[in-house]
Amino acid sequence: MLYMNMVSISPTRSIVSPAVKLSYDVVKGSPKDRHELVTRYTDKVFDDFMGKMDDYSVSFATLRKSIDKTLPEKKKYEIHSFIPNDEAVACADYKYDGDDIIGQKLFVPAKNKRLPLDQVIPFMHELTHIFDRLTNPKITARVVSGMAHNIYENKEFNKLLSEKLYNYEDVSAFTSQSKRNAIIGARKRQVKKFLKDKPVEKQIEYIQDLKNSLTTEKNAFDAEHRYALKLQERDLPAPNDSLNNSREEFMFDDKIKMLKKLGIEIIQKERKAHAEKLAKPQKISA
Repeated sequence: MLYMNMVSISPTRSIVSPAVKLSYDVVKGSPKDRHELVTRYTDKVFDDFMGKMDDYSVSFATLRKSIDKTLPEKKKYEIHSFIPNDEAVACADYKYDGDDIIGQKLFVPAKNKRLPLDQVIPFMHELTHIFDRLTNPKITARVVSGMAHNIYENKEFNKLLSEKLYNYEDVSAFTSQSKRNAIIGARKRQVKKFLKDKPVEKQIEYIQDLKNSLTTEKNAFDAEHRYALKLQERDLPAPNDSLNNSREEFMFDDKIKMLKKLGIEIIQKERKAHAEKLAKPQKISA
């Protein structure tokens, strides 16, 4: 099941608003520490509102109360509904006031401002995105920088992300390592083709954005799996793809590792070229 972690194209300043980040004292630590913090927050929210389900649904007001009493600081976010249909997917986005990011928004298929049981997993997927941003202000900082440099207006970049990296691959638990390596090799060539002839600093910026996007999606799909199992423990229905942890079919870990290595390769190549340039004898003008 695909959900959307949306990024709107809007001019922004290079300042991350307190509305979309938790204070340093709350989030300081390693990436692993922050990921564990997000998990604690989402676990607490899930357990709280699931205990208040009425006729297999829960009100948006109850969801807000569960979130507000979980977060250590008051933050700006909104929960919106839209009419459910076969193509509707939950999504998360920033909220803007002119040029400023002033909060976050979460959209989920629902009626009468009540989250139905069959939308709990998509809701937790998107809530993980929102909490990831709150605990990792560098994510928002990269978005601000990316929009300032028109990264997200690059159609080839968006196509690379949506069709070659954030996409299902023809793999399973039984897929051979050689086939997995071949897929990652093809993805690496596609990324390098996109980066070709771009300035080094631009290449690194694109790689960082791709890596951030895949990392946050990996976290959200892991959350899906975790809460699908929790629903099952309560003898409630859960989506099969979430129970089976469909994120494995995206090969997120392999792709993130590939992007990290590619970034290192680019930096090392640039440093080597710079060192060779400095080592060349300089012509002395008469």
